[in-house]
Amino acid sequence: RLVEADSLVSDFVALYPDLDAEALRYRQAEFRLQSGDTQGGISSLETQLERPGVTLQQRAEIGLTLARAYAAEGRVDDAIEQLTALLDDLPEGASTAANRFTASAELGRLYLNAGRFAEARDTFEALELDAPDTQSVLAARIGQAAALAGLGRTSDAAELYQTVVDAGGPAGEQALLGLAKVYDDDAQSDSAVQTYGRLLEARDAAVRAEATVRLGVLYHELADHNRALSVLDGVDQRFSAFPMLVAEGLLTTARAYRELGLDDQAESRYRRVATDFDGTPYAAAARAEQPGL
Repeated sequence: RLVEADSLVSDFVALYPDLDAEALRYRQAEFRLQSGDTQGGISSLETQLERPGVTLQQRAEIGLTLARAYAAEGRVDDAIEQLTALLDDLPEGASTAANRFTASAELGRLYLNAGRFAEARDTFEALELDAPDTQSVLAARIGQAAALAGLGRTSDAAELYQTVVDAGGPAGEQALLGLAKVYDDDAQSDSAVQTYGRLLEARDAAVRAEATVRLGVLYHELADHNRALSVLDGVDQRFSAFPMLVAEGLLTTARAYRELGLDDQAESRYRRVATDFDGTPYAAAARAEQPGL
């Protein structure tokens, strides 16, 4: 009932002049996003950024939320532009340090996802210098290592990942996953298998899920199809919170079954991917590889 909510904001402000109307408008835009009205939420946030009554802190909150909404919609360039503008607007200082750090970290991740690795490296290098604590330093190093790997500097990336692994703590598992990917991409298969294997019981569910699927895919690429099937067994039930990894895992099991000549099992998995993950690249691949679907 967003139309009623719109009018209520105006009514509240008229009745209570001292009320923080911009805070209400921001919460309303957040509700739009959370309720699935992404375009409505984005439009509200864009309009609010232009309002003269918005404080610096509110501008930071609105800008970060808007950038995340853009990114969720696949509008990566708009998200990058928004975060860059926000960092230009926020003065350096203790009162804005936390928001600047968050915006920079998200900007670095967007650069990575967009393949803009040099910009990502520079962003994460600056973040490490500004990091307020040890865990933030380690997170910035992980971002730098990922950027270096993207630039083809695999030895430098592996060395930087290793410093985070050696430091231990929550960032260690994420760095170990990054190190495994470097080995994988660099055709160091034995090291990749060993490192992925160390993460099959990781405490972080996201790391555990990705390591499992990456290891299954690697075994399949190495033509060790039975091991691939063993690693990926039950991937859909174990990692249901990560649907794209589940789709990739099921597609890999379909391919492994096909290579083993088990056509019924292969078709079953292909059909599952095509049906349950329709609209994804994995579903398209399933249909291409199994034309009868």
